[in-house]
Amino acid sequence: MAENREKIKVEREKESKSPGPMPKEEEPPAVREETEVVTSSQAVEAEIGATEGPEEAEEDWPALLAAKEREAAENYDKWLRALAELDNVRKRARQEKEEAIRYANEQLLEALLPVLDNFERALNSAEQGSSLEALVRGVQMIYQQFRNVLFNAGLQPIPVEPGQPFDPNQHEAVMRVETEEHPEGTILEEVQKGYWLNSRILRPAWVKVAVAPAGEEEGAEKEFSPVAEEE
Repeated sequence: MAENREKIKVEREKESKSPGPMPKEEEPPAVREETEVVTSSQAVEAEIGATEGPEEAEEDWPALLAAKEREAAENYDKWLRALAELDNVRKRARQEKEEAIRYANEQLLEALLPVLDNFERALNSAEQGSSLEALVRGVQMIYQQFRNVLFNAGLQPIPVEPGQPFDPNQHEAVMRVETEEHPEGTILEEVQKGYWLNSRILRPAWVKVAVAPAGEEEGAEKEFSPVAEEE
């Protein structure tokens, strides 16, 4: 037992006196950074190589260009078709407008045809020796029929009464009458009827207008001249 203890003691003393493992020499900072950069680059390249196959890494430029050319050709064809369709729409619209203008009076003329027929019947009756009274009555009926057709189309007479003020928007003075019996600028007489077409003046009413006497010839009728008045 004593001998074993002496051996264990001697071995422990040897171990305590023997030098330990040599410490590693630390690398300089610059060497460590370069090593880390190289390692990171290698890791990125390895990751890209793992996600992309060798065919995807090298793009097929001719095939890609051909696909883009086909797409451009299809878009150009679509543009040509849209342009042709727009041109057709414009032609149809112009044709419809021309036809609308050409046949704008179709309904009015269709309504006037019975009036024309009655005029022809009245003339035939007069040629066959009808009485004057029957002829006058027939013409009055045709006149009333003609008025109704025009009024249904939007025609309305401009009302004119003697003594009302002259309105240049709907009256046209064709004569001036010097008088002291009526105020100046009032209407004395209607020479020719005027008409509205819906809300537009189709023809102004021709009227005689009272003016103050300027000379000895009072009450004389004179032809109206707008140019002379303006001078």
